[in-house]
Amino acid sequence: MITGVAFCPQAPALDPAVGRGLDAELGPVRRACRAAVARVATSGTSLVVVGGTPGHDVATWVMTDAVGHESWTAAAADDGLAGRLDGAHPVAVVVLGDGSARRSEQAPGHLDARSAGFDEGVTAALAGGDPARLAALDGDLGCDLLAAGVPAWHAVAAALGARRFTADVLYDDAPFGVGYVVAVWS
Repeated sequence: MITGVAFCPQAPALDPAVGRGLDAELGPVRRACRAAVARVATSGTSLVVVGGTPGHDVATWVMTDAVGHESWTAAAADDGLAGRLDGAHPVAVVVLGDGSARRSEQAPGHLDARSAGFDEGVTAALAGGDPARLAALDGDLGCDLLAAGVPAWHAVAAALGARRFTADVLYDDAPFGVGYVVAVWS
């Protein structure tokens, strides 16, 4: 039984050990991630992390350093996710994923005029607490815009099914030209 979901960016620089000297730019999103994970971690006895960046484990920072939870499980963002989250045991899910990486000329993918609208759709889906809206995000457009979170968002939306949540968006901005949203579903 899923008791809550926290959505956080997956950027390696969120880990202060990697993103040294970036407190001004990343301090607000780091604080929002800590708050989001802390809120759902109290609601479930098991913690499952979905998504993230290969090569650097942002999940370790979020779960251990940021909120002090050393016991959690990583799950692949695939078709089998629903089966791993289904059951009578309470589970809190932490979803790691970035929005568009094309929000400015300095962004990793350079500017694409479609990126702001795409990220507005991501924020609206997360603010709505509706997995169907999250599932409806255009995966092909997300790929064009280097939105690395789309596979994890789609997998979690499929796992949650028709359930509705109370949503709270804690952060929505694009430092470094990459869309970062932090939200909680409860």
